[in-house]
Amino acid sequence: RIQMIVDVFHPNQPKLTKDQIKDYIRQKYKKQHVSLFGVKKFFGGGRTQAFCLIYDNEDSLKKFEPKYRQRRVIYYDLF
Repeated sequence: RIQMIVDVFHPNQPKLTKDQIKDYIRQKYKKQHVSLFGVKKFFGGGRTQAFCLIYDNEDSLKKFEPKYRQRRVIYYDLF
């Protein structure tokens, strides 16, 4: 598992959604099992911060993630 704090600077856009950040992380690290939470959008725009966990496979995600975050990850990935 990889864990990190994601600090995104976007001066020309008012805000980024959680899905946009997740898609960028999936493309960059070439992993499909990403849990992103604790998203903070700072006043004035231009900066977003979140905590991210990247898993190698679905089994490790189910083993280490709490049940409530597993439901969020699976629910958001379906839509």
